[in-house]
Amino acid sequence: MIEMTLVGIPLLFVMISIFEMSRLMWVYHTMSHSVREVTRFASLHGQDCAAAALGNNCAGGGTPPDNVTGALNTVGALVQVLEYTGVGIDAAKANLNFYSGPGLFNAGSSSPQALGLVPVAPCTPISVCAGSAQQFPSTQDSVVGLAICVMVTYQVNTALSMFWPGAGSGTVFGPITLGANSQDFMQF
Repeated sequence: MIEMTLVGIPLLFVMISIFEMSRLMWVYHTMSHSVREVTRFASLHGQDCAAAALGNNCAGGGTPPDNVTGALNTVGALVQVLEYTGVGIDAAKANLNFYSGPGLFNAGSSSPQALGLVPVAPCTPISVCAGSAQQFPSTQDSVVGLAICVMVTYQVNTALSMFWPGAGSGTVFGPITLGANSQDFMQF
């Protein structure tokens, strides 16, 4: 019976750790996919989107995530795309930042913060930007060939803190912050 105690407790901790790591990987993959879809959607709905000569349909509708309501080049529309593609992401725990401009892609850096850029439309948390009519990218930044970047951070609480050796009732573990970003050039 003592052997079961010596083997069972660590085995239970390993099993819970595997489940938690799998859950965190799933959340990160979902965030990464969602932010990539938001960036794709934004890059395809610039100022030339509705040009008749290009034959594009920018009226909305269609298949998800393109079935957003309202104007397609707004922060509110991009939040709709993120909410549709980010299944399981709690909008109250996620922050979304939009960057655009000619100085965005720099050979030495992949982070807008490292370049000292300020978000065009900070959504902290995402739920505050639902239904926003603010245009993204702005009229001067929605020119074909200019860069845009979408970044999301998400705070996840893990169950591993309950099983940490020596963690009593007074021990508090903070959330883990996961981040994902996607960059693209304006296409239309």
